[in-house]
Amino acid sequence: MPVGEVLHSAGACLDDDCWVAAIGDDAPEGESVFARSLPMRKLLEDCLLAYGMNGHPLPAEHGAPVRLIVPGWYGTNSVKWLSRLHVMETMLCGPEWEEYTHWQQEKYRLVPQGEQPTERETIDAFDLGDQFADPSIRHPFMYGMLVNSLIVSPGPDESLAPERGDSVTIQGVAWAGDNDISAVEVSTDGGETWHSATLLGDDEQPCWRQFGFEWTPRSGTHTLVSRATDDRGRTQPAAISDPDERLLTIANRKFPWNKRGYASNAYGPVATTVTAE
Repeated sequence: MPVGEVLHSAGACLDDDCWVAAIGDDAPEGESVFARSLPMRKLLEDCLLAYGMNGHPLPAEHGAPVRLIVPGWYGTNSVKWLSRLHVMETMLCGPEWEEYTHWQQEKYRLVPQGEQPTERETIDAFDLGDQFADPSIRHPFMYGMLVNSLIVSPGPDESLAPERGDSVTIQGVAWAGDNDISAVEVSTDGGETWHSATLLGDDEQPCWRQFGFEWTPRSGTHTLVSRATDDRGRTQPAAISDPDERLLTIANRKFPWNKRGYASNAYGPVATTVTAE
């Protein structure tokens, strides 16, 4: 069910600059309530209230009886066991909402070494890349996904035994949140050289985009990596920065280190090693 229909039927304010607190029912004694603040404009665009899955009632482990689904944004925003939607002028913040602010203001933010997240009432950029580019947002929130990709076949440490001269299909998936995938490249030597992969199927935001690359391996050990580029020209970085660099944005092909390792889209750490016989 579209969230917008529910909010409209309840007579809620639907102004673009409003926020909606999505409050979960998972609050163990002595723990903070899990809640996330989401901009009204996103909820009205494509968000859903899910109560079924694959033709069956939604399982408890997936958030039954009702889960909020926020397409194209990091999964932490798709609140499970949803108990309440509260329309507000700001994010969850301040003493009045102290019981609900932990997972919004303190966690799921990208914070450099030696710093603590600063509380915010509102922001205007939601795509994580756009937040990096906004100097007023020093500690970005995990909202819109960065471009990313993953090789799924061959698998890690897999041994390949193709007939001499035969090719192996490298397969994977790429995604870019609310943006489109424009290209995927594959490397079979750990990122030294790159080859264009073939994009498969239709590009339907925010679904994964499958890709494939035909590779004729030589005998030996090979390190496979992929990197995707979105329709705004943003390509996955190669590595995660050193904490002491204190990067606040993606720079020099490095993703900025953060305390929790949130949202990294560097291709280096997810390389796949295979052996061809």
